[in-house]
Amino acid sequence: DDDWIGTCHYRKLWLNNLYDGKQKLSVDSLYSNLLKPNNKIFMDCDVIQVQPIFFKNETIFESFYKVHKNNALENCINFLETNEREKFKEHLNGNKLCGLNMFITKVHLFKKYCENLFPWLEKCEKLFGFENLKGFGKIRIYTFLAERFMPYWFKKNTKSVLMPIIFYDIREDIK
Repeated sequence: DDDWIGTCHYRKLWLNNLYDGKQKLSVDSLYSNLLKPNNKIFMDCDVIQVQPIFFKNETIFESFYKVHKNNALENCINFLETNEREKFKEHLNGNKLCGLNMFITKVHLFKKYCENLFPWLEKCEKLFGFENLKGFGKIRIYTFLAERFMPYWFKKNTKSVLMPIIFYDIREDIK
């Protein structure tokens, strides 16, 4: 149970420590700042999540509605197990979101997470299907739902810590 597994995101990289935005990173200096397997953080937690974004003057629920212009998230809550619904709503009424579906966790916890996430998304599929998903907000609806569920599930079921990421486009270095 000591093996770890993680997800990634296009041009988003895990860092060992907080990043000073004024710092100019080259490929070499970037590499020295990336999260390494020997980081002691792995000894102190079950999961590493992305540092959250904080919504100002709105909840996760309100932000989702503002972007998607529908009650998709609220409707999908009804597909969760009964004992999860109110707790998940509480989470969604907060203003802190660890987004991007990025995390690193122990393999057995990843399996448990998937055993909870995918049956829920399959039930949501009955609501949305795949044929009429046009446009950014609809074609990626399952990703956006998972992005809201992931931090809730890990917070509820694990000892999690937050780590920074950085956006870095390596194409800038290839000329």
